[in-house]
Amino acid sequence: MVGDTAALPALEELEQDDEGGNMTTLLEANARQWESEWLAQGVKKGRTEEGLRLIGRLAALKFGARTAERLAELTSGLLAQEHLDLVGDWIIE
Repeated sequence: MVGDTAALPALEELEQDDEGGNMTTLLEANARQWESEWLAQGVKKGRTEEGLRLIGRLAALKFGARTAERLAELTSGLLAQEHLDLVGDWIIE
């Protein structure tokens, strides 16, 4: 449960742990890991969005705007880069 604080340690316990540096080090390590994961997710999302944009542009140039719009509807849920690559290959071939 998100709002349940019973499982959290008391502030005094955190302060005691922090005196030895253990809690601060753990929190810092977690923060760095989370930042790294969020950055990786952002990069992946950006690549996916750019891939979808490129596929739409290729489809519009080769088949026209209506086909590109329909393709955008069909590919909006694609997240894997290999799927985007495959669709791009189909357009070019």
